[in-house]
Amino acid sequence: MKKVAILLAMLLMSFTLFAAEDEVLGDASGNDLQPIVRGINLSVFGGVVTMLGNGGGDNSQLFGSVYGFAVGYDHVFNKVGLGFDLAASKMLVDTKPYDQGGDDNSPWIEDFSPFIVGLDVNCTYLITERLQLGLNVGFDYYLDMEVLDKDAKGSDLDPKTVENTMAAGGGLVLEYYTYSRFFSIGVIADFNYFLGIDAMAATVTPFMKYTF
Repeated sequence: MKKVAILLAMLLMSFTLFAAEDEVLGDASGNDLQPIVRGINLSVFGGVVTMLGNGGGDNSQLFGSVYGFAVGYDHVFNKVGLGFDLAASKMLVDTKPYDQGGDDNSPWIEDFSPFIVGLDVNCTYLITERLQLGLNVGFDYYLDMEVLDKDAKGSDLDPKTVENTMAAGGGLVLEYYTYSRFFSIGVIADFNYFLGIDAMAATVTPFMKYTF
C-alpha cells in the first residue's frame, strides 16, 4: 500500500511539472500570452483637433493636427486600472484669415502652432482580457503660441507670441493590448477648454504604447 501511495505521489508530481512546463511554454500561436497591463510605458500619438463653437472669436473654423510622445505608468488590479502620462506634443492649426471673416481680436489669427506639455490621468476597466475602456482627464500648458496677426484693414503685422496659457479637459480612452504582450494600441477622444481665452477644442488621437 505504501508503494502504491508513493507511486501515485510520483505520478501526481510528474503531471504537475508537465502542466507547469506547458504553462511556461504556452500556445505556439502566442494567443494565450498574458498582456502586460502594468508598468512604465512609452507611447507615440497623433491625431486631429478642431475648435468648437465660437472659440477664438470669429475664427470658429479652426482645424489641424496634434502629435507627440508620452512617458507614463499604468497599474491594473482586478481589471481596474489607473494611469499617469507626462506628454509633450505639437499642435498645428490653420485658422481663418482676417479677410475671410477672422476676428482681429482673436488670440490666434492665421497660425496656431504651440508646443504643449501636459499631464494625463486615466481610470479604466478591462472589459475583456485585452480591451480596456475608461475616462481620461488632462491638463496642458501651451508654450510659444506664435500667431500671425492682422490689423483692422487686414494687413499683415509682425508675428507675435501670445502669453502662455493652460487648458483642461477630459474624455474617453479605448485601449487594446495586442498579442505581442508589450504593445497596445488605442485612441483618446476628448474636449479641452482653454483657460482665460474662453475657447473649446476637440481632439481625437490614436496612439501606440510599449509597456516594459
